Amino acid sequence: MTRKIILLWWGILLIIIWLAMGEMNISASQVHSLTINGVKITAEKLPADSLQRLIFADLSLDEIETISKETFYLRLTIGYVGKQDLVFQGAASRDLGYSEWLQRLSYHMSDYISLYTTDGNEIPLSSYQLIRTFGLRKDRTLLLAFSAKYMTEETTLVIKEFGLDTGRLNFKFRL
Repeated sequence: MTRKIILLWWGILLIIIWLAMGEMNISASQVHSLTINGVKITAEKLPADSLQRLIFADLSLDEIETISKETFYLRLTIGYVGKQDLVFQGAASRDLGYSEWLQRLSYHMSDYISLYTTDGNEIPLSSYQLIRTFGLRKDRTLLLAFSAKYMTEETTLVIKEFGLDTGRLNFKFRL
């Protein structure tokens, strides 16, 4: 079990680097995008089989199939329209300082993001990673992972207001 966890984290780290640099051409099966108050938010459902092949390359096909049925991946990209940096502009337009705003994006987005099933059940964020680009991009991308155990045919990604004056956002995804 420990080996699988270590492989999962190394795989996620590699995926994060590839996603940040734009070199991983994964075609998202569903993409939703909104622009509200000058902020563009894009949510993409990532095909689990592509991610799982990269993460668990040395596991058997049965093990990969079992693990891929347990996790639902989304990529969330948030940025201002134009050339404004999300972190710098976000911190400047709020009472939060730069480090507090970056802390919120890096460690507290699980307080604002969750999935809801058609039955109204909440599926909390299992894990997420903010992709650090160190100034190479003006937007920020988060790799989101949810437990697929209680998923229904249609789910809604809900993002509560977290400081960009976008209000509550809903994105529907079909499994």
